[in-house]
Amino acid sequence: MSAKKSNISLLFFMFLATLVVVASFILPGYLLDKKADSQISVVSFAPEEYYLSSNTVMARNNSEKLSSLDKLNLISGKWASNYTECSTSEAFLSEIDAVNLATAQINKYYDLGVYPESLFSNYNNWYSWSSKVYRYTDSSFNTYTAYLWVITFTKYDNSATHKIAMTEDGIIISAETTNHNITKLKDIFYAYTDKNIESLLCDNIKLNDVSFPSSYNIESVCPDINMNNATFDSIYQISVSENFTEAQDLYVFQYKTGTSHGIGLIPVIN
Repeated sequence: MSAKKSNISLLFFMFLATLVVVASFILPGYLLDKKADSQISVVSFAPEEYYLSSNTVMARNNSEKLSSLDKLNLISGKWASNYTECSTSEAFLSEIDAVNLATAQINKYYDLGVYPESLFSNYNNWYSWSSKVYRYTDSSFNTYTAYLWVITFTKYDNSATHKIAMTEDGIIISAETTNHNITKLKDIFYAYTDKNIESLLCDNIKLNDVSFPSSYNIESVCPDINMNNATFDSIYQISVSENFTEAQDLYVFQYKTGTSHGIGLIPVIN
């Protein structure tokens, strides 16, 4: 009898061991399936700090791919955008690179006779400078960003200042000086020619046409330059294209106010 009981006990423990082994294979999969079924149609979100970090990298990469004219459209408001002042360290250019680029670009206008002074410092013509940066972001998806540098150069004897608003590709949107000892300047027309267009704007931009606008509406797109009472000495409408894309119209002009003289460039916004 005891041997029979012993065999029954052995069989029971063997059955129990077999059941445990089978359960170890089946039960985990069953539990995972149940959990998956419970989460069907339930949307889970990554932690906010992960999302924002990824979005920032993506937005910055997209912004770097904008063409020179795209950036100009974003800054000018031809493309709907919002702007705010930001740290100079946020921009793609370093501060010293932006200052050097602005100096070099203004010197081109000076050499062409349409801007009154060179900003290259020398013994009798030394300048200090300060800078600000504005960030312009498209208001539809907050995906594309362009930066506008506003650099103020002050002559060593405080006799004149120059306020330069420039994209990071070196396109001068506005250049305004308080220097009143200005000799006769050439018409802005002489700057924007086939020969000069890539140097003043950027590589791969071609000049298609220059004309007199039948009407115009020009306002400063730079928060630090006020053109409300400006009188235009000359104004032209130029048609340009970048990398053989669709042509775009720009106003180029010279102006003066009661306290300043300047040159500028903005897209035509219909």
